[in-house]
Amino acid sequence: PQFPTGTAHFNSSIFWLTLQVSLLVFVILLAVVNIIATLLDHIDILRKERDEDGLTNCLNRRGFFTTLQHITSDNPNQRRYILLADLDHFKAINDTYGHAVGDEILRLFASTARKILAKEDIIGRIGGEEFIFILNSPCSAQHAIELANKLRQAISTAKCTAVSPAISFTASFGLSPFYTPIDTAIQQADNFLYCAKNSGRNNVSVNPSLLKSHI
Repeated sequence: PQFPTGTAHFNSSIFWLTLQVSLLVFVILLAVVNIIATLLDHIDILRKERDEDGLTNCLNRRGFFTTLQHITSDNPNQRRYILLADLDHFKAINDTYGHAVGDEILRLFASTARKILAKEDIIGRIGGEEFIFILNSPCSAQHAIELANKLRQAISTAKCTAVSPAISFTASFGLSPFYTPIDTAIQQADNFLYCAKNSGRNNVSVNPSLLKSHI
């Protein structure tokens, strides 16, 4: 008996048809993967725009509280500290040098803070010149106090070169333990921030309970 040979037979063979279908499925899957990757990238961009402050790249109010809720639910018993900061005489800086310089100072404050704090700590900008930090990396109360003072000193020695000659600026800080309800803990840190403001600015006002704690 004679068996069909040649290109026509090969093209109609089961092997060739299977190969064609496999290639088609591969191309479709590759297209789907690319579409999903593009969608995920867009979702990340939208989430970043929603949760981050565009000027300083810190978390905005929404992003800060969302992140805080996640970390506290994941590890509710970890010791944490709240550090509130407010730039001193910021309105006078804006009035004297303009808002572009004020914006540069806000960016400089945020970048300086990132260099001082641990990567596990959370930084948020929750007002015009007001920032909030959650010291989330495991540390003692004494270390938290030292970290707050180190940040205050780093800010006071930073120079804004957006104008000539370069200008310096300061900030006041309020440090308190973190606990729930969150709003109450933040309000307490805010009270100590205003103590720092009222006692001359450019200093750290600490909740007395931390001064007694050296764990």
